[in-house]
Amino acid sequence: MKRIRLLHLSDIHFQRPGKIGHDPDYALREELRLDVDKMVRDRGAIDAIVVTGDVAFSGAKHEYEEAERWLDELTATGGCGREMVYVCPGNHDVDREYILKNSPVRDMHRSIRGEANNEERERQLLIRLGEDTASELIYKPLTEYNEFAARYDCTFFADKRYAWDSEEDLVLNDGSVLKVRGLNSALLSGPGDTKGSLFLGKRACTILRRPGVEYLTICHHPPAWLLDSTDAESLLQSKAKIMLFGHEHNQRVAFARDHVTLYAGAVNPARDEAPWKPGYNIIEIWIEAGAKRELHVEIVAREWQENPTQFRNHEDTDNRPTHKHHFDLVPWTAPKPAEVPVIPAKSSDSAVADASVETTTPPMRRIVNEFFRLSISRKSAIAGTLELLEESEKGLPEVQRFTRALERARQRGKLALLWQMTNERS
Repeated sequence: MKRIRLLHLSDIHFQRPGKIGHDPDYALREELRLDVDKMVRDRGAIDAIVVTGDVAFSGAKHEYEEAERWLDELTATGGCGREMVYVCPGNHDVDREYILKNSPVRDMHRSIRGEANNEERERQLLIRLGEDTASELIYKPLTEYNEFAARYDCTFFADKRYAWDSEEDLVLNDGSVLKVRGLNSALLSGPGDTKGSLFLGKRACTILRRPGVEYLTICHHPPAWLLDSTDAESLLQSKAKIMLFGHEHNQRVAFARDHVTLYAGAVNPARDEAPWKPGYNIIEIWIEAGAKRELHVEIVAREWQENPTQFRNHEDTDNRPTHKHHFDLVPWTAPKPAEVPVIPAKSSDSAVADASVETTTPPMRRIVNEFFRLSISRKSAIAGTLELLEESEKGLPEVQRFTRALERARQRGKLALLWQMTNERS
């Protein structure tokens, strides 16, 4: 039975290695990659990598460049495309230096947090996100994160990207889908973060119920770190079957009647943490349909041990090597595929060439990934040639402008041309 298999990482904390000797964090990440290779040989290839924040240590560009290289290696090891990464930001993905140097950002954070209740906090946040200057100040600390996350279609902005749902879903074995919801708990994050000082809001946590769709959410901070912890937890638990969190570096699995919550161990926790327990998860998800339709979840929680040095299974309370649970689902039957009319081929050479380009156009996620790996000048040239840029959007961040340009390419039937130009040698 085909299972969706996810590799769940968190708190990787990429930073510039020292100039003397070998980087122990790099060595540990290589041990993790080798362990993933072993797990893939034992259990099968992964479908995607999910990272619940703190990709970087200080939100710096060079940290994300190193993260991209390592994730490319890890997707190759896992057996999935390098575009198959889902990521959300953590507090270490925020440029704290920018916040420290800009009192208007600190003042906005303080003002929103200081409102009397969650409804007023959300209202005040939305007012500021609707103003060009205030919105820019709020998202500016996430500039390098967004540059990195753009290639994985996981950016956060005030428009449709305030919280995002994956557009190309992971297909379960009965034809239903697993959709990923990305949440940004770092929007009000800064140097003074404390438990209960961050905020999500109902507009990020509200999930629409749809037949044949199950949700997996990714968020860096667990609910206890949120001002709106009760509201967020209630909204997510009512609709999401699987919730992934990071930040606390304390690897654990919590099953409930209708959902499972995973709290990740850190890939690279600080060396002076006690206990120092690097870890990661492999999550397998599938449907069984008998008298009842059930969603099954099996988690292989891997943790580092020092003697002998290796990753091993973090066992459940009954000393079983994996954590298993299942949930009842509402009945659902996959719709019959629509018949595709056969269109006679045209005889002209140009028509054949056009059809060839169209049929070789890959899924949108791969197009986004390859396009955002190009230089800014190359992206600008392609978007300009295809007339995908709007003069009114000139003041927006480059990532946001290009994201909108890609959406226009899809709406205007220009994806095949954009893909062809993306792959041309400059």
